[in-house]
Amino acid sequence: MDNNVRKLTDGALMLAIIGIFVLADVQLAGVLTGYSAFLVPLPLALYGVKYGQKDGMIVLIAASLLAMMLGGFTKLFYIASYGICGLYYGDGVKQHKDMAKVIIVTCLIAIFSNAMTTVVLASVFGYDLLGDIAIYTDILDKIGYAQLVGASDISSVIKSIIVFTTIFLGICEGFIIHFCCKLLLARLKYKVPKVDFSHLKAGRWSGYLAITGFIAYNILHGMMPDPALNDGLYVFSMLCSLYLMFYGAIGLYSMLQKYFVIKNRSLRVIIIIIALLLFNLLMMIIGFIYLTTDLKERINTDATN
Repeated sequence: MDNNVRKLTDGALMLAIIGIFVLADVQLAGVLTGYSAFLVPLPLALYGVKYGQKDGMIVLIAASLLAMMLGGFTKLFYIASYGICGLYYGDGVKQHKDMAKVIIVTCLIAIFSNAMTTVVLASVFGYDLLGDIAIYTDILDKIGYAQLVGASDISSVIKSIIVFTTIFLGICEGFIIHFCCKLLLARLKYKVPKVDFSHLKAGRWSGYLAITGFIAYNILHGMMPDPALNDGLYVFSMLCSLYLMFYGAIGLYSMLQKYFVIKNRSLRVIIIIIALLLFNLLMMIIGFIYLTTDLKERINTDATN
C-alpha cells in the first residue's frame, strides 16, 4: 500500500514538473522545446529508474495528455517523443541494460523527433521549410556559391544540409540526454552502468555496404532521372558515412588507448571529436577497416598480451 502511494505521489510530482515546463514554454513561444527539449526526459528517467517502464508508461501517457491540453498537438509531440527517451533510459538503468545500445536508441528517437518537427510536419510546427529553402537559395545565388563549389542545383545542396543537420542534431541531443540523465541519477545515488561501445558487433557485410553506399552517391550524383531518387541516394549515403565514422571513432578510441598509451579518457574523447570534425574521411576509412578486418580482434589480443 505504501509503495502504491509513493508511486502516485512521485507520478504527480513528475506531472507537475512537466506541466510547469509546458506552461513556461507556451508563455515563451516555444523557446524551451526549441532549445531545451533535453530537459523533458529527466523527470521520466527518474521515474523509470525507480519504478520501471510499465508504471512509467502511465505517467508518460498522462504527461502527454496534459501537454496536449495545455499546449496543443505540438507540445504533445515533444513531451511524448522526448518522454519516451527519458523513460527508456531510466528503465535501461534499472534493468542494467547495455548502455551503449540505450544511447543508440535514444539518438534514433531524437533523430526521428527532429525529422518530424523540421521536415515531415514542418508546417504543423510553424516551420516554412520551402520558404526557408527559397530564401537560402536566393542568398547563395547572390554570392555565387554554385560556382565556388561546382554545384549545379543549389536547392539540392540546401536540402542535403537540412538532412545532415537533422541527423547530426539528433545524435547530439541523444548524447546530451544521456549526460544530463546520468548526472541527475548519479547525484541521486543511482548507479549508472558504464558505456562501452567497443563491444558492439556488426557484420563485415555492413562495412562493405556502407562504403558502397557512400561511393555510389559520389559517382551517381546528378545522374538520377528523378530528383527524389537523387535525394534518397544522398540520405542513404549520409547514413552510410555516419555509420562508418561511428565505428571509426570506436576504432580510434581503442587504438589511442592501446597503441598510443593515452590513459586520459577525456583527452581521447577530445581527439576523436577533433578528428570527426576535421578528418571525417579518415575516420570513415578507419571505420571501414575496423568493420571489415580483424583490427578489433588484434587490439583485444594486444591488450591481453
